Amino acid sequence: MSPTFQAFISRARSATTNERCALVDDFMEQQKTKGFPDVDESHVHFIYRGSAADRVAVTGDHLHWSLAGEQMQLLEGTDFHYLGKRFEPDARLDYKFIVNDRWIIDPLNPYESAGGFGLNSELRMPAYAAAPELVQLTSSPGGTMTALTLKSGLLPAFRQISVYLPEGHRDGESPMPVAFFNDGTEYLSLAMTKNILDNLIDQKKIVPLIAVFIPPGNREQEFRMTRLEAYSKFLIDEVLPAITAGWKISSSASERAIIGASDGGHAALWIALSHPDVFGMAGTQSAMITDRLQALVSGTTVEGRKFALDCGRYDLTGFLDHHYAFSRLLRDCGGNVYSTEWNEGHSWGNWRAHLGAILSHLFPPK
Repeated sequence: MSPTFQAFISRARSATTNERCALVDDFMEQQKTKGFPDVDESHVHFIYRGSAADRVAVTGDHLHWSLAGEQMQLLEGTDFHYLGKRFEPDARLDYKFIVNDRWIIDPLNPYESAGGFGLNSELRMPAYAAAPELVQLTSSPGGTMTALTLKSGLLPAFRQISVYLPEGHRDGESPMPVAFFNDGTEYLSLAMTKNILDNLIDQKKIVPLIAVFIPPGNREQEFRMTRLEAYSKFLIDEVLPAITAGWKISSSASERAIIGASDGGHAALWIALSHPDVFGMAGTQSAMITDRLQALVSGTTVEGRKFALDCGRYDLTGFLDHHYAFSRLLRDCGGNVYSTEWNEGHSWGNWRAHLGAILSHLFPPK
């Protein structure tokens, strides 16, 4: 508990009930200018006001989204619930309140983060800096998006694929590097990848490239389980020829990357390792690492091939240890590996903030 917040709680506890309520009101009024939650260096105090009869808990990335959460304390004689925690000064975490079994975002916190299961409240510690490339580019129009509908003979249903063409792209120019994104719909809507590409290209932090965004059907099956091989063939035998027919992309594996998060990261590694003649690069964010992936790498060489892997220190159970081990394995087998960890969780808030670092390693300016 920070000294300032501790002093407030100590003073309130020693006051009469009426004085305590007045102290809470004064604290809340002063806190409006500072913001909620109450953040001080490496301390945070989650605050909720409702009913003294409420059971209020906090859950989120730091608890791997525990269904019970961690119960907040009630300042006796008031409706003031609070919970103090310590995090790294640059941490960014998604969280929610559980009020009598009902999950809600923090009504006092203006920062929200869109995720695969809706909105979460966002905790930003003092040293956290939002990625500037997430902001929509205003100095120029940026790249353009076009749609491509494919009927697969390998997987059920049509797939609506989105293709990003960098600003200034013209038919007939030299073949361009290309990045394929698993979970393409989410990388566009939740990770704001178009904004990231526009900014990084405009600032010459990456080379201009074409990006292909592929939506999954049954993502767990296609990215990690029984349909992984079918998804791999769909990408290589159906999507890639369609993109090649429509736009001039590089035929060199060294200029082709496949990127994904979580199970999508597993698929990215599987496809790149299984088809080195097609993809010479893979980028993953909080990738699910399985024995199948380790078997693909062990005893082989990935000399000269590029891998960019990141993970959250508040990621799902076991993910960080597997991330460390697999990064070491790729290096030991000769891979050009960028590997890093962030004080964040298993969330699109994490992945969109650091996608720029993945792209910068895979597609640096020449």
